[in-house]
Order: sequence, then structure tokens, then C-alpha cells
Amino acid sequence: MESVPNEKRSEKRVNALVTVYCEHAKRFIAAYTLDLSRRGIFVKTRDPFHQGERVDMEFVLPDCDEVLKAIGEVRWVQDQAGSGQDLTRGKVAQHCGMGIEFVEISERVQNSLREYVERITGQPWQSSS
Repeated sequence: MESVPNEKRSEKRVNALVTVYCEHAKRFIAAYTLDLSRRGIFVKTRDPFHQGERVDMEFVLPDCDEVLKAIGEVRWVQDQAGSGQDLTRGKVAQHCGMGIEFVEISERVQNSLREYVERITGQPWQSSS
């Protein structure tokens, strides 16, 4: 696993294959994340929630036994029809899915994510903003 290249976001992101369970309005999705940071997560799915919806999430990081919980908001959705277009950002999509920003996340979960990113990148956590 390595840092996601050419990112212009303010938080470090790492490639990570993690199972994530999402729920909104009694609809459940079990999917995978392809990358994550302390502020958000990309969930690979052909059946994403809608932009703006709040999602309850649970996931377990590699080499960690603890279930991490957070509430996120779907910020963008990538097309599932095969055109490869990111519906909300106008970019070519490599994977179908949704970008979710954490909106309610405990300090403990943030610290677990920080420690994981630091372990993967080998660098101390720093926001570039």
C-alpha cells in the first residue's frame, strides 16, 4: 500500500482494501474502500447512496481488531452505467462508487486512522492545509 499520487486534498490518503458496511434509511451496503484518510473514504460499489445522504459506517483496518464507526456524508458519486464519468465532479471515473466525508467521527477513530496512515506512509501525519 502506498500514498495515493497527485492528490490535491488537504489530508493524506492511502490505498487500502478494507471492507466497509454502510447504512442509510434501512438500506445496507457491504463494500470495499480503495482509499481512505482521516477525513473521508472512497467506497467501491455499483449501488451507491445519493449525494448528500448521511451514512452510518463500520469498518476494521488491517492489523486492527477494533470495529471503527463513523457517520459520513456522500459528497460525490461515480457513474454506475459504465460511462466512467464522475457524476458530480466531471472527471473520468476509474471505479464506480462514492466519496464519503466523515461528519461525525470520534477522536479515538480519528487517531486510529491517523496511526494507520502514518504506519503505511512511514511519515508523521501532517495536514498540508
